[in-house]
Amino acid sequence: MTAKPSLARLQRHKVEQIREKLAGLESMRAELLSRRDQLDETLDRERVRSKDSHIGRVAFPTFLKSVRDRQENLQRSADELVEQIMEVREEHNAALRELQTFENSERVELERKGRVAPSAPVSLGVEPLSATSQRRSVV
Repeated sequence: MTAKPSLARLQRHKVEQIREKLAGLESMRAELLSRRDQLDETLDRERVRSKDSHIGRVAFPTFLKSVRDRQENLQRSADELVEQIMEVREEHNAALRELQTFENSERVELERKGRVAPSAPVSLGVEPLSATSQRRSVV
């Protein structure tokens, strides 16, 4: 086995690892936003319950502040994940370009040896993510 097929295989593995990392980050962000929304529902339920007693009316403002602080923290964390997601997508695109380079070079070498009929460059079937589509899908 020559070095080029090994490099291409390693690059495919790298692309797959980056995809998994990206999926994990997107999943974490979705979970944070879901928790933030659940706090809104909890807040609505507690607002109704606090009207039932004097203690509830006195304690509710403190509860409200703690829930709002938690929501802000969750939103801040989700926003930080957006930045990480953008970086990982850029890394993914670079890895895809590098993989395509390896695969095209491998194909050219096989064409030179006469093992494969000349053709257009190999398509990975996966397009790099554009900066515009990245912002839309994350935000």
